[in-house]
Amino acid sequence: MPGPELDPAYRTAVAGALREIQSTEHDRAALLDVVARHAAGLTGADLGLVALRAPSGTEEVIAAFPVDGGMEGVDPDGALDAAGLARIRRVAVGGEGGPVGSVCVAWRSHAAPRPHEAWVLEALAKHAAIALEHGELRDTVRVRVEMLTRYFTAFREMTAATVEDLGVVGLVGLVERFLERTVRIAPSADIAPYLPAVVCRDADPGPADAGTWPIETDTKYLGQLVASGARLGALEEGILRYGARLIAIEAHRLRSAREAQFRLRAELLSEVLAGRPIESEPIRHLAARLDVRLDVPYAALAVWVDDPRRRLDALSAVRELETSGGSMLAVERERSLVIAVPDGAEVEEIAARLLAVLARQEWRPSIGVGRTTADLAAAAREAIAAARLAAAADGGLLHAAELGPLAFLLDAPDLASASESVLRILGPLEAHDARARVPLTPTLRAMIEGDGHHPTVAKRCGIHASTLKYRLGRIEHLLGVRLADRRVRIELALAIRLRTLLEDLGRRPLVG
Repeated sequence: MPGPELDPAYRTAVAGALREIQSTEHDRAALLDVVARHAAGLTGADLGLVALRAPSGTEEVIAAFPVDGGMEGVDPDGALDAAGLARIRRVAVGGEGGPVGSVCVAWRSHAAPRPHEAWVLEALAKHAAIALEHGELRDTVRVRVEMLTRYFTAFREMTAATVEDLGVVGLVGLVERFLERTVRIAPSADIAPYLPAVVCRDADPGPADAGTWPIETDTKYLGQLVASGARLGALEEGILRYGARLIAIEAHRLRSAREAQFRLRAELLSEVLAGRPIESEPIRHLAARLDVRLDVPYAALAVWVDDPRRRLDALSAVRELETSGGSMLAVERERSLVIAVPDGAEVEEIAARLLAVLARQEWRPSIGVGRTTADLAAAAREAIAAARLAAAADGGLLHAAELGPLAFLLDAPDLASASESVLRILGPLEAHDARARVPLTPTLRAMIEGDGHHPTVAKRCGIHASTLKYRLGRIEHLLGVRLADRRVRIELALAIRLRTLLEDLGRRPLVG
């Protein structure tokens, strides 16, 4: 150790001080205490301290000692009198970018400096600078190791989660745990129906979000993984990125599994509607595999799709309902989409939701609802016929039960019996209108639409009340009914609607 000629005992003390400084480089507070203690002890000063430059660039303690680095001096304005200090010395603690602080010693008397005083303080300051730098490097490495450990732990646990089949919810939960912030999926429209709502968000990512990463496979964009809170660091972005990659794989797997199940459920319903006995081995095996009971009553509803451009809209809407859960079955059949619901418990809710979903696509769908019955094939035929009838009446929802006495026609294998029924009910009136100068069918329609309220009907027809009374009498005579009977008006209304349907389908039941 170069330096001035020193007493061996003193040199040993200095060497011991330097070793102690090195041994405390891992603990900054202890290091500063050791340097300050040895600075005072080895120089005979009454006070020793180490002041480090604050992050803002100011000096925390040194400002109280207005002495240039490496110089000794006397307090010129008595600022140190309160502490009883008369002489101080400060030596800079260097760093790569300049001084990082000072080692300061002070005396209460004006004793002359010792020959080795400056050398000892320089040695202490130099070793303090080295120890501080080593401590900072150690802290940097420790923080980096902790971050890398956290990073690889996240990778390992997220990878294990895919093997253990924790699903999308489990993966999002792991990403949240490792990032220590809320994480949600902003899904694309085609993947949203397959993802649990609890991990999804409706809003697109915005400036308030900490970071996003696309969720995508090699060929398909599925949305974004969004983290809230403060800006993400590089390693945190890596966790978000890896989480998005695994969620993309899981979401794709989930969609593929759901679509396979949709196809099998459609196959099952198709077989049942084709008349295959539910007791047959293939049907029982497939139903058991899908956890579907066929030994309970079913209600059916159907969406009439006679426009090919609307087929995909209807399929998407039905798929969205299937994905949301429940035990419904769905299949394309006879220009319609048929949905079967066990026990009929949810059929009204499903019909309402289906109308709402399709309404978003600016489409007024035609939906028919069959009655709950143990004969699923019959329920489906009834729903299809009701949907077709609803389509003839400009769309909307029609329950087969609303057809009253004409409901049996919906289950007919063809439309011949429907034509005969309409001809039986309305034939005499049609025959009259074909010969008469003033047809009576418009008056009957107005009577039905006005629910039998004569003033309303007369106003709608633009005729006097007495004229209306005469025409209604003629209608009652021709049809052999009493129009005051609400059941009669309902039956006539349904017959007129069925007549319109048959004509729309190219079947004219009435002849002049």
